Amino acid sequence: MVKVTLQGLTKTFGEKPVISDLSLQVNDKEFFCILGYPGAGKTTLLRLIAGLEKQDKGDVYLGDRLVNDVHPGDRDVAMIFQNLALYPNRTVFDNMAFPLKVRKMGRTDLKNRVQEVAKTLKIEHLLDRTIVNLSGGERQRVAIGRALVRRPQVFLVDEPLSNLDALLRLEMRAELKRLQRELGQTFIYATPDQLEAMSMGDRIVALKEGQPQQVDVPEALYNSPRNRFVASLVGSPAMNFMEGSCKQADRRMMLDVGPFKIDITRFQETVERAAGSELILGIRPEHVRVSRGRGRNSTCEVVVYVVEPLGGEMILHLGVDAQLIKALAPPGFEAKYGDRIWIEFDPDKIYLFDKKTQEAIL
Repeated sequence: MVKVTLQGLTKTFGEKPVISDLSLQVNDKEFFCILGYPGAGKTTLLRLIAGLEKQDKGDVYLGDRLVNDVHPGDRDVAMIFQNLALYPNRTVFDNMAFPLKVRKMGRTDLKNRVQEVAKTLKIEHLLDRTIVNLSGGERQRVAIGRALVRRPQVFLVDEPLSNLDALLRLEMRAELKRLQRELGQTFIYATPDQLEAMSMGDRIVALKEGQPQQVDVPEALYNSPRNRFVASLVGSPAMNFMEGSCKQADRRMMLDVGPFKIDITRFQETVERAAGSELILGIRPEHVRVSRGRGRNSTCEVVVYVVEPLGGEMILHLGVDAQLIKALAPPGFEAKYGDRIWIEFDPDKIYLFDKKTQEAIL
């Protein structure tokens, strides 16, 4: 149970840098999530920590111990892979016991350790079954159990739920979080799924092309993204973005995005200090209000393109002047393809980004 410190890590495959001068610290007993799209460098980062890849530059510390030249087997970390890497024709017991047999643990201690971990994972009744006779969720627990029996300092978890169905992923998310809390150990969890990261992580690093864009608690990534990338990465449905420019009109500063204008006078000083006149407006679908008729504060009229009923809410895909806007509507809202409705943006929930740098202004 140690903190993990990465200092100036760089890893290049061929001419392409996958990790570029990356530095961050994972705290002791923290559930730390690495969130990024495919190709962001998540798996490579885990493999660098585990020692399965050698960095071109930089240092990896486990606690106060520099492990750059330490063999993977001596780093005292356990990795749970996306493909689970179980022996299909061996029993659950043999799969879980394998890392202990490699370490030549005594048979009695080995048996007790496996049974203890199996009980924690609620799979003690499966110990005599072979892997091919298990469900996806059961196999997932076996893979976790095989890592747990080693009692490592750090768990490195690489997209372990991606091959499970939606309901099972939901169950396993809660199970992994519960397990980490009970064990009180450090978990570093890589995922492209923002729902997994937001629901499980104590902190999250938003990773883009091997570079951390923001390291923060989930609420801060959602409410205060540092740039457009982070804003687009977190939230479901994803944030709406519309390019616009600032214009003065009757001593007011207006953001002109084509089909409508938004008064941003109260943010004028911040906008002028931080950026030029070209901006990107961001608004999350849950902060777009819809109505059948025009209200006093309506932003503009739009056309309904697609309606996605989800039971407790509806996702509306709306079109205006070749732009698409997503909005969340209550389940009782009546809308169908081709309807014309009105939308309004919550003025306290808009985001502004510098079009040139993509950095957040507001």
